[in-house]
Amino acid sequence: METRAHRPAASLLFIRSVPVPMAQAVLARLRRAYPDATVTALTSPASARPIEETEAVDEIQAYRSSRFGLRAAGARLLFALRRRRFDYVIVPTTGAHWLPFWNVGRVALAIGGRTAVWLPCDRTAETIDLDRCLPISVHAWRRSASVSTRLRALALTGLKWPLLTVFYGVSMILLAILALVLLPLVWLKPDPESEGPCARVR
Repeated sequence: METRAHRPAASLLFIRSVPVPMAQAVLARLRRAYPDATVTALTSPASARPIEETEAVDEIQAYRSSRFGLRAAGARLLFALRRRRFDYVIVPTTGAHWLPFWNVGRVALAIGGRTAVWLPCDRTAETIDLDRCLPISVHAWRRSASVSTRLRALALTGLKWPLLTVFYGVSMILLAILALVLLPLVWLKPDPESEGPCARVR
């Protein structure tokens, strides 16, 4: 039987990164461990209702994409959550390592707060103690990720936005050229009723 921990009230942000049934179970345990905390869950619209039905959360924040990441969360939502300065930003994990969940970990770091931690759902002791969870950090990712993974992330970070900017600029130029070509053709198109051998006599 789980013991009920008596800890000071805290604000917790739970970023759902595991299947809904597992998230429901760990949220219930989190509520028992922190009964006075304000718990906010960040999840997809499809899973918002089942997460809310656990009655372990005080608030639901939903992102708009089926795949979660910095882009899916959106700048407006990230800034709104960041301003709230949560005591704990929690990313649940499964398996032997947190590395497969790094995409969600990046979101946790972007949101900030006092502490961002990994919460291993399938290896957590009966009573959850967030102070004993492994902190999320870029330094730990650099030590754990392979050289190829780090190089790929660096390349994406360094090239993604410049390439998108160039693509957007070129697209706008091509659209402008196309407009300059097509608009005169539309404006100068002869009236079929006023030309040709079958033109109507007025």
